Amino acid sequence: SCGDVGGEESKGYVVVVVVVDVVVLELHH
Repeated sequence: SCGDVGGEESKGYVVVVVVVDVVVLELHH
């Protein structure tokens, strides 16, 4: 889980990373 990406062009990537983190946590309860 790395949300330290800077830059306006990286907002979409940050959202994807957060969603993936949530999915992984749900799958590996």
